[in-house]
Amino acid sequence: MAKLTWDDPGEHFFEIGVDRGVLYVGDNAGVAWNGLISVDESPTGGDPTPYFLDGLMYLMVPTAEWFEATITAFQRPAAFGPCDGSSTGVNGMIITGQRRQPFGLTYRTMIGNQEDGPDHGYLIHLVYNAMVGPSSRNHATMDDGVNPAPYSWPVKAKPAVVPGYKPTSHLIINSLTTPPDLLSDLEDVLYGSSLVAASLPTPEEIFELGFGIIVIDNGDGTFSVTGPDSMVFLVDPDNYSITSPSLIFLDADTFEISSV
Repeated sequence: MAKLTWDDPGEHFFEIGVDRGVLYVGDNAGVAWNGLISVDESPTGGDPTPYFLDGLMYLMVPTAEWFEATITAFQRPAAFGPCDGSSTGVNGMIITGQRRQPFGLTYRTMIGNQEDGPDHGYLIHLVYNAMVGPSSRNHATMDDGVNPAPYSWPVKAKPAVVPGYKPTSHLIINSLTTPPDLLSDLEDVLYGSSLVAASLPTPEEIFELGFGIIVIDNGDGTFSVTGPDSMVFLVDPDNYSITSPSLIFLDADTFEISSV
């Protein structure tokens, strides 16, 4: 066993910034969100709720947790209009107060440390089933400077189904722990490539890329399991190991595992 140490080189991590915002509306191709200032995440719920019996606390259960945030930007993509409750009429007229559409969103935050600064790595945030509410915007008189008026939208999101886990509307991909080839494949989907348009894959599709385990019944009493090397690997020529949060042992010789 090793003794704990502090302040090892490269072990002071911090998160900073936001960039590479992408908006996904319906089945349309994703569009870059230029002018994105911030995404202030403020999840609600998840608070422990105590239960008492005979005057003593005997159970502590957390409530459901929901993703909420505030998006601030200097501009919005044209495709965001229906999400903000506006519709384009004839000859450039914009009609507000319309039905708001849900959307998907991705953005990136940087991981820094004391050796590489803010370029050590990054996190890709994926948000599903988001909707914005009405927000105020200040229009003030001009002075001798240029002071752009930012937009700001409150965001709430409905959880999506995630195989083997509780539903959630917020996934995070860590570039420091994701295999480079897998990270590149995912970014080609999210940001588009010369072959495909940018799109937001469902959690199930992300698992199929290699972020989860796929179990296939071969129909002859055997099954095939594929997944990342960190979750499925050979112990010896006749045995393999599966490591997954969705794996549940029913008894010493039987287990159950959720698959995409």
